[in-house]
Amino acid sequence: MGIQDTEYQELTSALQPDPFGDMPVDFKELGPSYRGGDRDGVAAWLAINARARTADAFAQSLAHEITWAALETLALPVQLITGDADLYSPPSVMRLNAAHVSGSETHVVREAGHNPHWEQPAAWNRLLVRFMKRHSR
Repeated sequence: MGIQDTEYQELTSALQPDPFGDMPVDFKELGPSYRGGDRDGVAAWLAINARARTADAFAQSLAHEITWAALETLALPVQLITGDADLYSPPSVMRLNAAHVSGSETHVVREAGHNPHWEQPAAWNRLLVRFMKRHSR
């Protein structure tokens, strides 16, 4: 979520120690159930990922500093979704962030990593459509 609070930064550093950054991207981003169960899906995801990363890419700067205090000011519906095997934002971290977003909804997609929309699209779409229906009136 790009949160800049020191406590959050320390937590994510502990979750992603060196050599985490050097690990294969599919290991970091896709859950083990998906990697082991859908080799064609992994290959397709890796192809898309490779096309999305270019040698001349640059990091996009944030327009605002995201802090827990800033999240506490949100006055709109928020749904947080993570996979149960997400190495970047596991369920415990999602719940920690949700505690700073009043009235937020949290969901954990089973057998998914950091890309539940790719790994479990039916579950992801159900959650998204249900959320949008409730909040688009």
